[in-house]
Amino acid sequence: MAERDATTSDEGLRDLLRATRVGRHERVDGRPLDPVVRSLRAWQSERLARTYADLLDDPRYAEAGRFFLDDVYAAKDFSQRDHDVTRMYETMRHVLPSSMRRALELVIELNALTVELDAALAAGLVDPDAIDGAAVVEAYRRNDAFDERRRQIDLVVAVGSEIDVLLRKPGIGLALRLARVPARLAGWHELQDFFERGFAAFAKMRGAGPFLEIVASRERAILARVEAGDADAFDAV
Repeated sequence: MAERDATTSDEGLRDLLRATRVGRHERVDGRPLDPVVRSLRAWQSERLARTYADLLDDPRYAEAGRFFLDDVYAAKDFSQRDHDVTRMYETMRHVLPSSMRRALELVIELNALTVELDAALAAGLVDPDAIDGAAVVEAYRRNDAFDERRRQIDLVVAVGSEIDVLLRKPGIGLALRLARVPARLAGWHELQDFFERGFAAFAKMRGAGPFLEIVASRERAILARVEAGDADAFDAV
């Protein structure tokens, strides 16, 4: 058993170290967020902090909650990180193990869908200078993209589940640490830092299942209230 685990660990280490050597890092021009999208994301981040205040106060889940608020959904320009994830996937998809490849595919889909939904929602606001729960509910209903919103929730859960699976693979933590120096020397520090923060946050939960179930349950319940036209939908927990 120990010999098999060591082999699995070595394979995971080689795979991850190869993923840091995808060639010269490409800088992309930062695209300042549209002011309305920035305001919308800021409101959404504050809303999420309220909805998940109990998880943010729980030592087991606080780091994962902050990771989602600060690194996944925030009023920031994530164009460099999104570009790096896509390039890593396109370059390494034939050599990455299936679990790592699947995780990257889900992240790319979630990033693209979130950008699309944010832009459409911002365009649907009646008064971009007055963003509150009722205004966002109305914008949701004007967009009528509820299937896409349900897919977004499913993707968040799927990404979290894939990270949870990766964490159980021997050697992943060691591989990330050993990849740090070559990744940063090659210019991939932003993506490396993103991976390290995400894995550390999920590792601290010692199993992401309960966290992901709470997130999915609350977001689906809120979305159902929005779809029904409840102006106070985002105040629900």
